Amino acid sequence: MYGDIGLLNRKDLRLINVKFYKMLRLVSLGIVEINLYGEGISYIYAEMLKKNGITFYNHIQIIQTCEKDQNLILPQGKDINIKLTYDDGEDFSLKDDYKKQLFFVDVVHTALLFLAARDNRLDVEVLNSIKAEILSNNFNIPINYKSFISPKNELLKANVIVHPLMRHFNVYLEIEKSGELLKSLLIYKGKPTTFYLPDYFSKGKWSKNNFVLSGRHTDMEISLSLTDFNLEFINKSGIEGKAPKFELMKADSDKATALSDYLQTLNPAIVAVLTSSQN
Repeated sequence: MYGDIGLLNRKDLRLINVKFYKMLRLVSLGIVEINLYGEGISYIYAEMLKKNGITFYNHIQIIQTCEKDQNLILPQGKDINIKLTYDDGEDFSLKDDYKKQLFFVDVVHTALLFLAARDNRLDVEVLNSIKAEILSNNFNIPINYKSFISPKNELLKANVIVHPLMRHFNVYLEIEKSGELLKSLLIYKGKPTTFYLPDYFSKGKWSKNNFVLSGRHTDMEISLSLTDFNLEFINKSGIEGKAPKFELMKADSDKATALSDYLQTLNPAIVAVLTSSQN
């Protein structure tokens, strides 16, 4: 029904063994920018597949290559790895951002159609409608990452909305009451990946007059006043003027400075391993 693991090379196997945290992931064996900037389309597809009831896979990983005749599906339980030959014949580096994102969508759509031809649980019409919705919205699909209902007023809800763009992710904190949006505030402009979302934005706490957002591993709390919708960023790092963990994944932070500040928060032995020239 599918393929033989013997047809995969070492690069393929390294990609297959990588753990990831959303339902769909697009990577490439030859086009670096897919690995750098394909996360937004991957995240959008992952959420839209779930929205359309396609939940019978845990993970779908699509490995794009320009090599000829490399189409292969390798199932591992509920995880599916698809290696797909896809090359439109154009120099990828010369494409503008619109055409690059269109390329990402075409690769994912082609891979899913390839899978649907071998798994009749996938409805081709649904896959076509997902692609059409993404294109009609010009790749702009906001995602409700987390919702927190007030324990004292079930009509009051705080939502963490992620807007996955190609070169960065915008994160918004929204307050709604009885389904009506009261306020939407940009709280973070992050690198184009989902990895930091649970660390920064997965925990919420309600009080009488405010809502506080934090995460599993963060040095910043975000407090929103429910009276005037004023935002306060509360540094919990213990370092005056710096929140190294929170700054690390900002899209517009100085990479070298952010990394240096973050490394200073770690155990020196761990830093020595991470910065060793042998690693």
